[in-house]
Amino acid sequence: MTYSNVIADRMARKGYSAAKVAAALNVSPSAVYSWKAGTKKPSRDNWVRLVRILGVTRAEQRAIDESYSPPSRPLVVLSSGERVGDSPKEQT
Repeated sequence: MTYSNVIADRMARKGYSAAKVAAALNVSPSAVYSWKAGTKKPSRDNWVRLVRILGVTRAEQRAIDESYSPPSRPLVVLSSGERVGDSPKEQT
């Protein structure tokens, strides 16, 4: 099962349009269509919000292909030297 299958299935089950989901996430309907089609991936933040909106269970999340990894956040280095946005294993 892929993330796009889960998104499409849950939206259909709940009767949610791309416009409705997009409004809830403050993104464009075309972004939601591209997620459903599997041509683009939602950001980490949008993925977390999306699974809540669509009621995706933890079991369903685990069933999603292991290859799915939301796009990483851009790395920002603060003036304090703190690294923000990279994954813990990349931090030094």
